[in-house]
Amino acid sequence: MMDVTNSVLPRMGLLSYRQILKVLCTLIFLTCLGGCSLPHIGMYVVEDGTAPDADQDGVPDDQDECRRTPLGTPVDEDGCSDDDDEDMVANGKDQCPRTPKGIVVDAWGCSVDSDGDGVLDSRDECPETSPNTRVDGTGCTLDGDGDGVLDYKDRCKDTLPGAKVDRWGCAQSGDCCSELCRRLPTLSDVHFEHDRATLRPEAYSLLNEAVIVLKEYTKQPVIVVGHTDSNGTEGYNIDLSERRAKSVMDYLVGHGVDDKRLTSVGKGESDPLTSNKSEGGRAANRRVVFVVE
Repeated sequence: MMDVTNSVLPRMGLLSYRQILKVLCTLIFLTCLGGCSLPHIGMYVVEDGTAPDADQDGVPDDQDECRRTPLGTPVDEDGCSDDDDEDMVANGKDQCPRTPKGIVVDAWGCSVDSDGDGVLDSRDECPETSPNTRVDGTGCTLDGDGDGVLDYKDRCKDTLPGAKVDRWGCAQSGDCCSELCRRLPTLSDVHFEHDRATLRPEAYSLLNEAVIVLKEYTKQPVIVVGHTDSNGTEGYNIDLSERRAKSVMDYLVGHGVDDKRLTSVGKGESDPLTSNKSEGGRAANRRVVFVVE
């Protein structure tokens, strides 16, 4: 048997330092051929063998000409910003390439309209307008007759200029319309069974008051209008508001009010008094009101 210790090791001892280094370099080169790209040979790599990418823009540091690009910024092949207006939408996709800095944009780089009123957020002075509310050029609710009571709340929308009005937008005079608007009550959500159109006993005193007023003023047509908050589907809310309005109208007719002058309608969630973002706001929006024609 050959003595390995005495035959192989002495020969290895004959290798020069340069020969050993050459062998090691060859082994490293052969190892990298399976997955290392030549530009990365000799540089520091992360655990998976890839070159580091300090700004996480997808371009390795050794090829990145802009190594401090803000996180999330679209970049070109050199790792430099490809987003001239800095809205996080690449130039090639940006349909509004000159959006002012800081404006919230959609997927195409254009200013969004958060409240859906047709006025972009960048120009909207009232960015939380309730759905389906008519607005002016600044995105704020309209006041058609200029009486200081916004249209969605105004029960007398054609008040003459300069007239003093009550909280319902009706002239504070002795006319029948104004008196009716002031004296007719508003029913809130607590006057109905939960999620139903059934009147609760708490509503009777208010409706009896309405009966007295309507019998006193017998000529003016009155619309009973039901409203809901934004919880639930649009179709469900329309149906619930219609049933609640009709329940109120039926009570009035049952207590002697002429049904020919009454109409009931449900508007669902389309005409809120205030924002539906809070429980208090949603409660205020669940109501039945009287509108004098």
